[in-house]
Amino acid sequence: MKEERVELSLPVDVLSRLLRERVLVASDFRCLTRDADMISRKAVKASLMG
Repeated sequence: MKEERVELSLPVDVLSRLLRERVLVASDFRCLTRDADMISRKAVKASLMG
């Protein structure tokens, strides 16, 4: 059975909050563009900092 996927867009502050609250973990998502990858890395770092 093929895994179903959803493509969506989130504001960076929402992504940071989800990561900080451990509702979402970095291994759960994949960035589709270089810009999204850079922004999500910043969100991950921000969530780790506090």
